[in-house]
Amino acid sequence: MPNWAGDGQFNFCISNFVLTNDNRTPNAGCIRIVGGLLTTIEKCEMTAWRGVTLHGEAGSCIVRDCFFRPRIGGEDMSEHGITEKISTAIQMDAGGGGTIDNCDINGFYSGIQCSRLIHIVDTRIEMCYRGVVAGPESTGGELQTMLTYDCGELEANAYHVVLQNAWFCRLSKVSIQGDVFSVPENPKTQINNKPGQCGILIQQCQNSVFENTPVVGAFQRGCIVFDQPPAGGAPPCIESVFLAVWANLENQDFPGQFPNAKAWQGMQFLDRNRVTFIQCNNP
Repeated sequence: MPNWAGDGQFNFCISNFVLTNDNRTPNAGCIRIVGGLLTTIEKCEMTAWRGVTLHGEAGSCIVRDCFFRPRIGGEDMSEHGITEKISTAIQMDAGGGGTIDNCDINGFYSGIQCSRLIHIVDTRIEMCYRGVVAGPESTGGELQTMLTYDCGELEANAYHVVLQNAWFCRLSKVSIQGDVFSVPENPKTQINNKPGQCGILIQQCQNSVFENTPVVGAFQRGCIVFDQPPAGGAPPCIESVFLAVWANLENQDFPGQFPNAKAWQGMQFLDRNRVTFIQCNNP
């Protein structure tokens, strides 16, 4: 779509398309929108290293009932853009925010990469290196991100949720499952015979709520990981609440392989006066 050139209404709907872009380049995508209001993408099947990009002044967009894969055919992930760290099903950093509803995403380096304002609901993400990443822009920068994720499923990703720069975030009723296999960092040379790294990686997060969310299964680092801040930096999570969050590490199939893994990893990096845990299991 053309660049946004003002405040005039420009709303449209893209519906019932099957789109394929089989080029192996970072911008080989299906739909890119950089301007408009109340744009809808629905009931589409997209196969490309970049399914949808919503950028700039694309306000109040919604992507719903869509199916995303990085390439056609087979389970060989060597050509999925994971080794190159570039394939992304949905990149959403539109100025007016947007919603992702009832989508199925499988096999990307990043399932959903977002900045600014985003709401994800009833969306399943499986076998991606990173499921949902809050903070990075498509241009390579980073912005504070207001993310909500309600009623979804994440399974067999290396990193299920990465809060790189999240403010006023809410994660609610999201099932996070760590399997005994996951996406390796380099599928061209590695096989998927080890669990993922962690369920939730918290790097910068504040004024956020995590509720009614189980993080269960096998992980190399831990179920919920609070990342070590840089020297003199702020704690990774402040002014936030964990309510009925269950972290259960199940590494019995990998005896002695991940001795430093914990259900709640990095608790020593928190200021416990600035984070509240209510009805959680042994944080």
